[in-house]
Amino acid sequence: MKSIRKLDKRKKIALIAHDNKKKDIIEWAVHNKIVLSKHSLIATGTTGRLIEEALDQPVVKLLSGPLGGDQQIGAMIATGDIDMIFFFFDPMEAQPHDSDVKALLRLAVAWNLPMACDRTTADFIVTSPFMQGEYAYELPDYLNYLNIIKSFRLMNLFFESTKLEFQISFYKANFYHSALIKNNGLTNIVNLIFFMSIIYSICR
Repeated sequence: MKSIRKLDKRKKIALIAHDNKKKDIIEWAVHNKIVLSKHSLIATGTTGRLIEEALDQPVVKLLSGPLGGDQQIGAMIATGDIDMIFFFFDPMEAQPHDSDVKALLRLAVAWNLPMACDRTTADFIVTSPFMQGEYAYELPDYLNYLNIIKSFRLMNLFFESTKLEFQISFYKANFYHSALIKNNGLTNIVNLIFFMSIIYSICR
């Protein structure tokens, strides 16, 4: 069953920028002050304070990125409390919280959120007609993925309970590949049961 998410006319926008990109995001925000004034702004640490001062507009300020701010944004993405992200990250310098940055970007893609990581893309988004009104889009369906994970857990329990001594990585890899190709949760589980019954009969 398809799930549809509706973005309101007043959107919840996350603003994030690494130190070397803070000047860029402030200049961009000031240039788009009128558009941003019609939406709710959420930002990490210092970025939030600087944008609030530059726009004279309230900004919900979270923790600094390295102290957990990026993870807070990621959690809000998962709960549907963020509608779009403008993340001006520094591509030329490693960050102490690179793993958090990667996780945030992955979640934005996983939940099909509009996201800009540079000024050009950000300009395209804020000038889109969708920015000014309501917008509905389809959420990704991860039910099949969850069924595959459940199947693997059942497989692990099976191998542990029968105490098989031979290598099983080959069988797991082949089953995982087959499960992804078939793209059908029920078929995956049926195949798993059939597979386990064959192995069990061989090892009795």
